[in-house]
Amino acid sequence: MKRDIPRRLKNKVMFGSNYPSLSHRRLFDGWSRLDFPAAVLDQVFHGNAEKILGFEPVKGGA
Repeated sequence: MKRDIPRRLKNKVMFGSNYPSLSHRRLFDGWSRLDFPAAVLDQVFHGNAEKILGFEPVKGGA
């Protein structure tokens, strides 16, 4: 999956967490270590959810 997220899954994966069991900081740090491009992380962390929920996209990223 790590290989497919920046390619064919970048517009299909949404961030979710097991908070409070895992802190958001820990999760974000873990995703950051995967070395995905910033544009992919923007999609995973908020862009894909905005699209599905019908929200206006955030200008300028996270």
